[in-house]
Amino acid sequence: MSKQDTLPTDDQYALVAATVPEIDAPALPYMPPAIERDVRLAIIGCGGIASTHLAAYQSRGWKVVAFCDIDKNRAQSRADQFFPDALVTDNPEDIFALDNLDAIDIATHTRHRPPLIKRAIECGHHVLSQKPFVTDIQTGSEMIALAKQNGVMLCVNQNGRFAPHFSYIRELVTSGTLGSITGIHTQLHWNHTWIAGTPFAQMRDIVLYDFAIHWFDFVASLLPVDVEVTVTAFRGEPRVDLGLPPLEATAVAEWPGGRATMSFDAGCVYGSGDSTTVIGTEGSVSTTGPDGGTQEVTLNLAAGRAKPALNGKWFNDGFAGTMAELLDASTTGRVARNGAEGNLRSLMLCFAAIESADTGKPVKMGSVTRLPAGAIPENA
Repeated sequence: MSKQDTLPTDDQYALVAATVPEIDAPALPYMPPAIERDVRLAIIGCGGIASTHLAAYQSRGWKVVAFCDIDKNRAQSRADQFFPDALVTDNPEDIFALDNLDAIDIATHTRHRPPLIKRAIECGHHVLSQKPFVTDIQTGSEMIALAKQNGVMLCVNQNGRFAPHFSYIRELVTSGTLGSITGIHTQLHWNHTWIAGTPFAQMRDIVLYDFAIHWFDFVASLLPVDVEVTVTAFRGEPRVDLGLPPLEATAVAEWPGGRATMSFDAGCVYGSGDSTTVIGTEGSVSTTGPDGGTQEVTLNLAAGRAKPALNGKWFNDGFAGTMAELLDASTTGRVARNGAEGNLRSLMLCFAAIESADTGKPVKMGSVTRLPAGAIPENA
């Protein structure tokens, strides 16, 4: 046999895409639970993101019966917009004293949430905490233990978990359809320069902490809980021309037999893109689109290729999903997919990435238990 005869074909070189049959996509439970009952909620913290929470709840027919904010006028404005008959207060104790609440959504800044969450738990309320959950693992562990002690549910509003494409991928992995995961790769290009002149512009790690937490959470949700992960991360230079912190960052998470790469470019003013690929020993799945809400999904298996048509969008279905998961899990007694305990691993991944970007060295996930100094301003 000649040397020429042993060369791979074009298909084997991957220079030409192989022709594969179209198959039906697996039917998987990627949608959030349907809550077929009256729901009574309260919200503490009525800043900008609260409007997204409230619109999601309103779309599901859930009622928010009480609003609280240190700026009572801001709370009143949110109530007038969504639930005009609700109680409005600037005193959280008025919320904690209420009976017949299904849950309290605590959407204040991260540093201010722990005492509010603890007090709500002590008063017997289920709690949905805004993301990122905490700035140190010890505080999060204490609140998780307190919730267990008081028999209530503590969940985190990691709304990306219920973005349809992320949720479908998670169910593919959970069901074993893809086999053992060997690669997770995400690339994001979007325009985040709108933060100029806002408090976000004072946050050095606006990308690695406030935004990338969704992708750290996604990666953490796909990995076995006992796997050892090493993180290497880099951040770009501040955008001094716009008075902004670094808008570019890259993180690589490695474990025995696999690697995740996450690339973030928040300074892409013209054009945008969002893509994710997860590779396993039994198949792969890719999603792509102009943003996180518009994604085309392609699943590749030995039997062929499928293109599942998924319902819903990240905004606002993801926000409704986190609360629906809490409501269903608290009623059935099962473990919530966005429970605070699982979210600690996502934070460990995030904290390790920021530490690595600071030091220029690989960092073991779990070795950094608090948000490194300087990542966010003291008033955030």
